[in-house]
Amino acid sequence: MVYYVEYLRAMRALRIVAILIGLILVAALVIRFSWGPPKPATTDYYSRLEHSKTAHVTRKRLPNGDTRTIVNDPRAEVYAIIDRHGSSVVAFTLAHTREAAEDQLARAAAVKSKDAAASTHQVRGPAYETSEFDALFGMTLPMGLLVATLLGGPLSKENDGHLEVVWTKPVSRTRYGFTAMLVDLLTLAVAQAATALALIVALTFWGVPRFGLGPSAGLVIASTLVSPIAWYAFLTGLSASVKRGPGIVLGIGWVVAIIVPWIASSTSNASAPVGRSVHAIFDVVSDVIPFSYVWGRFDLTDSARTMTAGLTAMAALTVVYLALALVQWRRLEA
Repeated sequence: MVYYVEYLRAMRALRIVAILIGLILVAALVIRFSWGPPKPATTDYYSRLEHSKTAHVTRKRLPNGDTRTIVNDPRAEVYAIIDRHGSSVVAFTLAHTREAAEDQLARAAAVKSKDAAASTHQVRGPAYETSEFDALFGMTLPMGLLVATLLGGPLSKENDGHLEVVWTKPVSRTRYGFTAMLVDLLTLAVAQAATALALIVALTFWGVPRFGLGPSAGLVIASTLVSPIAWYAFLTGLSASVKRGPGIVLGIGWVVAIIVPWIASSTSNASAPVGRSVHAIFDVVSDVIPFSYVWGRFDLTDSARTMTAGLTAMAALTVVYLALALVQWRRLEA
C-alpha cells in the first residue's frame, strides 16, 4: 500500500482524538451526576416561574397563534407574561403587579409597531430555549488545531532518514506529497466532526438539546473548519525542506503565532517612532501567519464582513503554503 505511512499517522491522530473525546464525555458525566438529576419543571428560567408552588398559571392562545402564559405569584411579588411561538419565547415581561406587567407589555408593543426594525423581544432573562449549532461547532476549534499540529509537516517526516525509500514508490513526488496532505486534511475534518458529535452527546446528559443557527452560522462553521487547515498548511510549508523532522518548526510555529500578532496588536497605537516601526514590521509578518486571523487581526465573532475577510485570507494562505510545500519537496535532494 503506497500511502500506508499516511494512513498510520492519521490513525494515530484519531486515536488521540478518541481518547480526548472519551475524557470529555467522562467529565460531562461526572458533572451531570454531581449536579443531580434534572428537574423537568425547572429546566429553564421561565419554567421555574411557572412551576413555583405559590404561582397561579393561566394560558391562552393569541390571535397570531402564539401561546401566552400568565404567571401570578403574589407571595413572591411576581407577575409574568410569557409569549411563546412553538418552543421559543418571543416576548417576556416581569413585574411586581399585574398593572405594571401589562403596562410594560403595552409599551413594548407600541415600540414594535412604531419601528418594524426594532427587536421583537422584550426580554429580561434568557430569551431562547435553543442552542446555536454553529457556536457549538466553534468549540471544536481547539481539537482541530491540536490535530493540525500533530499531523503538520508530513513531508518533513518523510525527509527524516528514509527519503530514498519514499521516492522509490511508483508515484510521482507531487502526487505522493499531495495525497499525503489530502489524507491529513480529511483526518482533520473527521476529528472536528467527531468532537462536535461528542459535544452533542454530552448535552443529552441534561436532556434532548434543541439547536438553531446563528445569523452568521455558515461563516462560523467555515472558519472553524478552515482555521486548522490553514495552520496545518503553514506548518507544512515551513518544514517541507527540513530533513530532521518538523519538531522544531512545530514548536517555534506556535511561539511565533502567539507572540507576533500580540506584539502587532499591542503596538498598534504606539506614538513613538520605534513603536510604530515595530508595529509596521510585526503587522506585515502577521499577515502571513494564519493563526493571527483566528484571534488577532480578524475576530471570528465579529461582523460578517470581517469574518469573510479572515476566512478569505486563511483560504488563500492555505493554497499558497501547500503549493510552497510541494515545490520545495519536488526540488529536494536525498
